Amino acid sequence: MSPMRSAAMLDLAKIGRLYLNRGVWNGKRIVSEEWIRQSTDYATDNDGYHFNWYNLSSIGADKPQYPGFYAHGIRGQVLYVNPYKNLIMVRIGKHDNTYAFIPFLFEQLSNSGNF
Repeated sequence: MSPMRSAAMLDLAKIGRLYLNRGVWNGKRIVSEEWIRQSTDYATDNDGYHFNWYNLSSIGADKPQYPGFYAHGIRGQVLYVNPYKNLIMVRIGKHDNTYAFIPFLFEQLSNSGNF
């Protein structure tokens, strides 16, 4: 029996690619576009949380010009997707003891004009 492992960076990036492509994987739809839309559209109800995805209204941040969405793991993993910028960012970590809130940092970077 193999030991449990946390999600690897490539695993998270693949999920990000699926959502970036609105539920299509290698030309085949595997998740409905409606599910993708409902779970990732920017909304401030429910503290920005919908179907395991967040937006930065969850921390009271203003809506950026090009908002993304993110998933946040219990060990500090972050999967950030910004469809406006065609961008996926992943952070892997054993602890979330940084001084910066990584999803906010990713949102700021993606809206900086450098992507």
